[in-house]
Amino acid sequence: MKNDISLPHDTTFANDRESVYRRNRKGGSPMPGLDEKIKDLEDKLKKAKAQKQQIERSEKTRIAKKQRSEETRKKILLGSYYMTKMEDEELKKKILAGLDKFLTRTNDRALFGLPERTPPPPSA
Repeated sequence: MKNDISLPHDTTFANDRESVYRRNRKGGSPMPGLDEKIKDLEDKLKKAKAQKQQIERSEKTRIAKKQRSEETRKKILLGSYYMTKMEDEELKKKILAGLDKFLTRTNDRALFGLPERTPPPPSA
């Protein structure tokens, strides 16, 4: 029995191979679709990295804000503690003596009824 199957001669495949060969010789890419996919993936990677950096910055900002808020709360609570301690005259004198050494700004000293600090004489 003779093989009756005959395939049509397809010149399209041969032409495609030839165009790829010519493109390769000219420095073009043999797979232009692949180059596009690579470029798309590189763009997605850039966007993902930028998004990651934004998230990291937001997290750092959130942590810093929380720390500032906690520090402010501590100062308020500590101040409230000392305000109640100042009801005792003996403790009030000790606290004001400490504040007299600590406070330098005129308006801060005035809050506690402390006299203005005179600047030290210039050294010769």
